[in-house]
Amino acid sequence: MTNKDSFIDTKFWIESIKRQCTNSPLLVLVGNKKDQKDKTVITEEMALEQAKIYNIPQFQVSANDQASIESLLDYVADNVLDSNVQSPATNEKLSN
Repeated sequence: MTNKDSFIDTKFWIESIKRQCTNSPLLVLVGNKKDQKDKTVITEEMALEQAKIYNIPQFQVSANDQASIESLLDYVADNVLDSNVQSPATNEKLSN
């Protein structure tokens, strides 16, 4: 949320991941440093718009004060367990 270049690069990373994966990857847009409001250059509206373009959820978190980290991890855990996640090394389905 404090680095515009990093935010701009998300387009490259999302498209690269989609090209490289043979199945549908679990993608989540995560903005860190939610606690540094005085340094914010990426607004919530900008993050929501980027997430909407790629039809992925977005979370704004703070690793420093743990804000929203639990919600993010809960979302990822719930969705990984409900998906057909395969090991990249063996292409075998990982057990739940």
